[in-house]
This record gives sequence, C-alpha cells and structure tokens, in this order.
Amino acid sequence: MVTNGIIASTMKSSREALDRETIQKRLLLCLYGLGTNTGLQRISNGTPNLHHHDLRYIKRRFVHKEALRQAITQVANAIFQIRLPQIWGEGTTTCASDSTKFGAWDQNLMTEWHVRYGGRGVMIYWHVEKNSTCIYSQLKTCSSSEVAAMIEGVLRHDTEMTVKKNFVDSHGQSEVAFAFCHLLGFQLMPRLKAIKRQKLYRLAKYLREERPDYNYLKSVFRHLRTELEVEVPKAQNKLPNIPSEEEIKRYYDAVWQARNVQDMVIIKTLLYTGVRVSELVNIKLENVDFERCQIRINDGKGGKDRIVPFPISFKEVLAIHIHQMSQKKATYLFESSWKRKYSTRGIHKILAKYAEAAELSKPISPHQLRHFLLTWLKKQGIDDALIQPYSGHSSRQSLEVYSRLSIGEAQEIYEQAMLKFPV
Repeated sequence: MVTNGIIASTMKSSREALDRETIQKRLLLCLYGLGTNTGLQRISNGTPNLHHHDLRYIKRRFVHKEALRQAITQVANAIFQIRLPQIWGEGTTTCASDSTKFGAWDQNLMTEWHVRYGGRGVMIYWHVEKNSTCIYSQLKTCSSSEVAAMIEGVLRHDTEMTVKKNFVDSHGQSEVAFAFCHLLGFQLMPRLKAIKRQKLYRLAKYLREERPDYNYLKSVFRHLRTELEVEVPKAQNKLPNIPSEEEIKRYYDAVWQARNVQDMVIIKTLLYTGVRVSELVNIKLENVDFERCQIRINDGKGGKDRIVPFPISFKEVLAIHIHQMSQKKATYLFESSWKRKYSTRGIHKILAKYAEAAELSKPISPHQLRHFLLTWLKKQGIDDALIQPYSGHSSRQSLEVYSRLSIGEAQEIYEQAMLKFPV
C-alpha cells in the first residue's frame, strides 16, 4: 500500500520506462535502507543484479515529502477502516502530540543544542490518535515552538479522522495556543507542570471579598467536588510490616559481629527509643539526659517536642559514645567522618547493609524498628496512654486519657518492660 501510494502520487503526470513491478521492488528496498539506516550501498550489495545507482535513482524519483505524506495518509485511513468496533471502539476524535529528540551531525542545517535534554540534534514531533496510530509527523529544530508544530499537525494530517481534542505536555501549550485552538474548533488538553503550585487568581479574587476562614473554604471545595462529580480516593489502611523477634535477634547478631560501635549505637537508639529517622539524625549531644535516662526530641514530626526514654542497660554504652563524640568536638549525637550529621538516606543504607548480612528476606527500615518497639511494648501489657507520650502520635481521644498520667509512671513501667527486650 505504501509503495502503491508513493508511485501513484509521483507518476500522475509523467512517464516511466521501468515497469511497475520493478519500481515497487526497488522502492521497498530503498525505503528499508533509509528507514533502518542500513544505507542504499549495503542494500544493493546484498541484492543480486541490483546496483546502488538504481536505488539512488528510485530515491530521487519517488522518495520525497509529499509522496510520503500521501502514502502515510492512505495507511492511516486503511487502519481506521479495518478496525473492528467491538474491539477498538467507535472512531475516536482524540489525539496526543509530543516530540522526540534524535541526535544529528553538525553539518545538518537544522541541528541545534537542546537546552533541556542536552546534546545536539533535531526533534520529530508526532501526532498519535487514541488507539496508537500516528497520523502526522514533522521535523523541527530543538528551539522552535511546539505550539506551532501541534497546530500544524491538527490542520494538515489529511486523514479521515476529525480531531476535537489534542493532548499535549507543558511545552505544547500557551495562552496563544488556547486562543488559536478555540478559534480552529478543537480543544487543547495540556498537562500543566507543577499544577499544585498554580494559583487560581480569579477564584481567589472573589473569595477574598468574602473574608473566608478554613471551614468556609472547605465547604466551597466540597461543593465543587459534588458539582464536578470528583470522587475522593480513600487511602487503604495497610498494616505495617513488622519484623519478628527471631528476625530482630538475627539482625542484631549481624550488627554485633561487625564490631562497628557507632552503627551499634545507632541501631540500639532506634530500637530502644522508637524515634523516627528524621528525629534521630537531629539529636544533639546536649539533648541526652543520663540522670533520667531520657533523650529530648526537639521539633519532631508536626513541629512537636517530646521526651523519649532509653533503658538503664544502654546508659553506659551511650555515655562512652557521647564521650568520644565530645572529644571530636561534635555537635550531633551521630556524625560522619567528615564531621557532618548523618542524612536519613545514610541511616537507611546502614540498616540495609546489616539486613543483607543477616540474610533477611526483606530489608529493615528505621520505621520498622520503631513499629517493632511499640508493638512489643503493647504485647507486654503496657497501656496505649503510657506508650503515646514516647511515640509522638497524637489524637484527641488518647490525649484525654494520658493527660491524667505522669511521665514518671510511664518511665517506671517502661524500665520494667525493657528488662525482657530481646536485644
């Protein structure tokens, strides 16, 4: 079909000495050589009784822009006609367009440096309909407007398809594009980059006169959701993956065998206190209280401060570690050899290393150690109201309960329970 379309469009008003079958065969070889970048010379070398000059003649005579466009149009229309509606659905009026960068030599007059992708090359801008058939493609420079290419493809695709909606990315839209698309009778459907940071200026202008509070705005957007029939997705409450006591023992055995004191103190601090990894890396030496066996967490999750305990058995090891850090003039409880506090990513890597050494099926995360401690304390019969001041969780119901209890009572029960801790 492609070769017939090219030959027919080229031979309308001219004579040709070669018979149609020979032209068709050579045209297929020519298209294959150009399309696969094999080259006409190599194609002719692998074909008996064919010289590369014959293929070059076919290229000059038949392979040009208009003939190729007409052939592509015929192929696209044929695809639309043979599609089974029960499988592909009724004819679509929607397409999407985007560009792809291809490397090109400097000698090419259209070659430019691409600012976003880097490197020299050219751009091919594609228009693809909803069911994955390309209806138009064009060559453009890296710096030329994608808006102009988008409009050209919609207007000049020449297939039987009627485009009513065109989806583009952030670079295929602008105020001018919206205006022209409206005048030309089709909808521009862009993906707006960083839409969560966009301001609804007109809505804000009207609402400012109402002097709204939070509850007023909440009711406005609830009404908008109802009018626009937007369903709010409900997050599934998944149970956390908590390691077993046997896995924790195997894990700590791997830590112990490594004989890395700082890693041991990091992991024990996570296990004994249940702090979050973001809170762990921000603990300073001055935040540790050895008299009460407590660590102060400043500016934790939600900007809240709290106190977490550690067992008396951990006091000596922690004191030695703090003494060593003080001699190094450290500020934070855990610092690297470059005298910088650990990053949360660095703590994750340390924990993953020992999980691999212990041959556990899944890596251990800081949050899993936190879940293990809180779950283990719950199994020991400790009331939620005593666990909550250390966990950093807050809910109205639990706050009402534990507000009547003192931190001192919780500390005593914590100490008794930690005597049975597996590590």
